[in-house]
Amino acid sequence: MSNKMIQLAMLETTGKETIEVKVSYLKGGMNFYDYTTHPRGYWLQVTPLEIEDSACGKFKMTRYMFGSGKKYFVSEASRFSQKALERAADQARDMMDAAVSLLCDKGGYTLLSASNSSDEPMLPQLDSIPEGPIEGYDY
Repeated sequence: MSNKMIQLAMLETTGKETIEVKVSYLKGGMNFYDYTTHPRGYWLQVTPLEIEDSACGKFKMTRYMFGSGKKYFVSEASRFSQKALERAADQARDMMDAAVSLLCDKGGYTLLSASNSSDEPMLPQLDSIPEGPIEGYDY
């Protein structure tokens, strides 16, 4: 069985949060949190999380903050396919800058690279900007 998720980036912030960017296959259907219906297919998920070492130092703990992430629909699919997931990941890379920027604005996060005075870009540069508004769902 294949993994139904591709992690695109783990972005450090100036605080204790890390922003995880991934593409995954979701079966869709009714969301009982906000009573909306989501389509089945591939989604870009942008989530702030905290990663810290355990007290014994033998493992790391990941803490997700409920309701603070966003997800964006990438492409529709009636069933999972690894090749389609890889194509969706390529499409999601085009959406990644805008999605991370929206999450940072909403949550008040500052990317660590953005606070440095270096000329290195904080996210991969795009060949073209995606057209139209980017619209996401809270989760």
